[in-house]
Amino acid sequence: ENYSINQNYPNPFNPSTKVSFSLPEENEVVIRVFNTMGELVKEFNRGILPHGYFDQDIEMGDSPSGIYFCQVFCTNTVSGRTKALMTKMVLLK
Repeated sequence: ENYSINQNYPNPFNPSTKVSFSLPEENEVVIRVFNTMGELVKEFNRGILPHGYFDQDIEMGDSPSGIYFCQVFCTNTVSGRTKALMTKMVLLK
């Protein structure tokens, strides 16, 4: 089993979407959403998660239409190694 991120659904979306990801082992997870300027617009600290499949609902009703990037940033709790998973999302109002 590997680290993976699935395309958000629905996409395009308004006002909310869901991102699914999987972890091969225990990791500390932070999910961040950036605009095309690289500015952080949302952050979800998921804490320490075991191996498995997970979902994150993302509400973007207060943001303008456009392209956004969702990053799932993982830090392995044993080795300290990091992994960043990314997907592109389209908010269309």
